[in-house]
Amino acid sequence: MYKIIVPILFVLAFNDCASVDDADSFGFAIYTQEGMLVDMSKFDGCGWVLEYYNNSKRYLEPNNISEFEDVVSDSMYVVVRYSKSDSKSQCMLGDVVTFYDIEKMEQ
Repeated sequence: MYKIIVPILFVLAFNDCASVDDADSFGFAIYTQEGMLVDMSKFDGCGWVLEYYNNSKRYLEPNNISEFEDVVSDSMYVVVRYSKSDSKSQCMLGDVVTFYDIEKMEQ
């Protein structure tokens, strides 16, 4: 019984709040996350980031935000669908991700 409970508790303790929705054509997991878009371009190497909370402030750094420039604005609350990327972070704030969809949330 102990051998079953400990691994389950370990997974639950280190699980992120983002939910896995689907997989892309390469089999990578697609996650959903709510948060606020923040323009961090005033800092060296930074651009747009998604700020969200999971017990503390966290960030996602999209590597393809230019595809969504016509719909994003600073401090806009959104729901994004994304997959994790192997790219290295320039801003050093959070995980580098690829956005698939951005949906504006009503406040």
